[in-house]
Amino acid sequence: MKNHNKSVSMKSSLFLLIAGIILGTVFTFGMQFWNKKVSREECISLKTKITSCDIIHSSGRPTDIKEIKVNCSDGKSYLIDGVSVTDKLNKDLSLLQSNTEVSLLIHPDSNVLLEIKTADRTYLRYEETTDNLETEKTGFLLLGIFSYFCGVVGLYYTIINFVKGKN
Repeated sequence: MKNHNKSVSMKSSLFLLIAGIILGTVFTFGMQFWNKKVSREECISLKTKITSCDIIHSSGRPTDIKEIKVNCSDGKSYLIDGVSVTDKLNKDLSLLQSNTEVSLLIHPDSNVLLEIKTADRTYLRYEETTDNLETEKTGFLLLGIFSYFCGVVGLYYTIINFVKGKN
């Protein structure tokens, strides 16, 4: 007769416990803070000049854009989250002349750009960007819940290993 009581090692169960708690906390609370919906009035409003834009690709998928780093004349950089990047936005930003004066709306809890406007054109729209970040936030919440579940499984196997070690 086969023994179906497969055990998880103490190292694996502790890893699952610790990783589940850490990742669950980051995904559940961190992303809820960094991507929370904010009103236009709560945003940081800034007039500056864009000096360049750098595309940052996902490490595992070089064709996917993780974010666009927008460098400004004040020496600061701001990010456009990948969920808001479209081919059109990418193309339009690449055609934007260096030292073009822009108005930016920046999320107050992160360096994420919510809107980019020039005197005659809007490149990144506040409403669309906040909706995209809200959708991303929901996905990370689900990932956080799953991570906590993994932490509970790790706790269960840690207790089983501890009890077995006492006998």
